[in-house]
Amino acid sequence: MKRVFLLTEVSVLLVLLYSCNSQITREEAVKNLVGKYTYAITFAYKDGNFSELINVSDGKALTMVDNTYQSYFTIGGIVLDAELLGLTFKKIELGSGENEAKIKVEWHEAEKEWREISVHKETFVETEERWKYKWVDKKTGELASPVVTAKYDMRYTIDKVGGSLKVISTEIKKQEVEKEEGKADRWKTVMGGAGEH
Repeated sequence: MKRVFLLTEVSVLLVLLYSCNSQITREEAVKNLVGKYTYAITFAYKDGNFSELINVSDGKALTMVDNTYQSYFTIGGIVLDAELLGLTFKKIELGSGENEAKIKVEWHEAEKEWREISVHKETFVETEERWKYKWVDKKTGELASPVVTAKYDMRYTIDKVGGSLKVISTEIKKQEVEKEEGKADRWKTVMGGAGEH
């Protein structure tokens, strides 16, 4: 009997340890997704390799990267070589994760009352990011732009698509160029303006 009890205790302990180690919070999952997205766009812009990006994005987020890559590569033969230098999560508003917005009730101490709050189905993430990037001629490797180091305040919209969380849109809230090195500006003449990350 002692042996059965001991085996049961060990089994329960193993199940608890496994479940604690294998589950991540929704917030951690969202942070991981944004990290994977920033990693995936570097390959999409530089090599036209969209396999990772398709796994982590959809909708406007995927279309914007594809359109930017196609425009610059098709017209001028130039691609974006980017490196993420830093990523800080400023705010995360977790959505309901359901098919529609839902209502939750919260107590507001200052007003001494309960209030109904609408919770979007989407999750919104605000980040501060530092990037270093340059536009490069795909064939020759020659610089087509200065090397730019810039800081961005970004807003990501994340939703379930086909049962998986995906980045569905991105928005640059603020952009600040910290440093430009070099003088190549072929990318401006090719496209008639500045590029985006």
